[in-house]
Amino acid sequence: MQRPRVRCKSCTTLNVVLFLINVVVFVGLWTYAFDRDEDVFRRGVMLIGDRRVFGDMVKAFLIATEAASITYPADDLWKFFAADVSDPESRDNYRWPFIDVIFFVENATHVWSQNTWLRPRFEFPRRFVFPLSQRPLAGLKVPAPCDTGLVLRTMFRDLSRCTSRGHSHRLGIGFPRYMTRTVPCSVLTGHFPFVHHYVIKGGFVNETLRLGEMTLYSLVLPPCGGSDATSTKNARITAEKRTRLLTRGYNDTGTQMGRVRFRRGAIINVVLFLVNVAVFVGLYTYAFDRDEDVFRRSVMLIGDRRVFRDMVKGFFVATEAAGITCFIMYGTLLGSYRNHDMIPWDDDVDIMCNNSQRDKLKKFFVTDPKVSRGYIHRGNYRWPFIDVIFFVENATHVWSQNTWLRPRFEFPRRFVFPLSQRPLVGLKVPAPCDTGLVLRTMFRDLSRCTSREHSHRVEVAFPRYMTRSVPCSDLAGSFPFVHHDVIKGGFVNETLRLGDVTMYSLVLPPCPGTVKSASKAAKRK
Repeated sequence: MQRPRVRCKSCTTLNVVLFLINVVVFVGLWTYAFDRDEDVFRRGVMLIGDRRVFGDMVKAFLIATEAASITYPADDLWKFFAADVSDPESRDNYRWPFIDVIFFVENATHVWSQNTWLRPRFEFPRRFVFPLSQRPLAGLKVPAPCDTGLVLRTMFRDLSRCTSRGHSHRLGIGFPRYMTRTVPCSVLTGHFPFVHHYVIKGGFVNETLRLGEMTLYSLVLPPCGGSDATSTKNARITAEKRTRLLTRGYNDTGTQMGRVRFRRGAIINVVLFLVNVAVFVGLYTYAFDRDEDVFRRSVMLIGDRRVFRDMVKGFFVATEAAGITCFIMYGTLLGSYRNHDMIPWDDDVDIMCNNSQRDKLKKFFVTDPKVSRGYIHRGNYRWPFIDVIFFVENATHVWSQNTWLRPRFEFPRRFVFPLSQRPLVGLKVPAPCDTGLVLRTMFRDLSRCTSREHSHRVEVAFPRYMTRSVPCSDLAGSFPFVHHDVIKGGFVNETLRLGDVTMYSLVLPPCPGTVKSASKAAKRK
């Protein structure tokens, strides 16, 4: 009997792709609905390498414009552009990172933006803007309006509230309004550094940069000579009047604005339309995404890394005091070997403990865990957490009790014990004796970096097509990597570098078990 012909072989693939799109959209909206406010802000954090690029761009731009004495729109400014910006066809041949240039116009009394459509509106008396002051930015001193505080309070009203970004300049797309959050900046002080302002004698301002309770540095800035008490009071009254008008439904001229009423069905249609647009833009941009962009998405903030550091420190202090044998393993060991830290795009810590001491370890848990297949599962927890895996040993070998876990952990005792001490999140933690041999056996090629396949923060596994594997050398300009050099006596010199910048070096001793094995092999030859 002749079998029926399949006319559209790609239809099956298309259906699978559409199904995965629906799953991704559902998971994305579900996780976003229960996302913490600080998680919304962390998404747009740039890496150290990107901030260095912006710092160099700003420095070069200011040096060039100051040398040419440019403070307003002039023909001299165009020579700094690679292409003719007056040509409409040449305006799109650029890529992120870039500098936005906005022009201002001035007369004898006022300064205002030439872009009348730009919001918030920039229009101030000259004495609030000139003479320009010098403010810190990206480690530089850059020109800024004379009375920066008054200008910002007039434009943005409440400076104590932080709003997440509404536009991605890297991708050139705007985010829907429902994806932005506005929270008190005090909520984010444990994750981002913030400046605290104190007015001192003579009108000087003491600006102190703090990260949580930790003071990073302080500096004193002079007052603005053109801003006096009367003008400051008048500007504050004008800003308050404008706020009252907008709150009551009037525009700046006092004319009542038309009210827009939305029915529930219209809102649902708008939301569904925005979801479809977001899915399309997300898939389109992902298809043309650079490899380093895939890795940068999951980089944790300084505050999160401090939490992990405290957790790891507390865990090993408690287990060592109780005589429990534990050491870092899997991705955490790989991060220590390759970055002297957690893997930059990873979000969990893997620790392996002796299965015979499991009962001792249980008392460190707040609730009684359910143990299944050698792995501790608990439902009443939230990220961040530590993954605990148990190992079994005999007189000759050590292996993981999790027989289903990959990559497989099974080694002779001399490759694991005695435990060594390796750097991790600024600490010295226990690790297998011959870390390099263990990792090369488990992961084979350590010169390639693979993006994460699972988000422990939201407990979601990523599809295989969303992961990338690239040579680690391609990421050396964005993340610090360790370079290993074997020196005299089998010692290893480990140097941490970010691009061409050497951060530090340390020397680690060889593993006694490996040295003895090598000596025996040499004698046999």
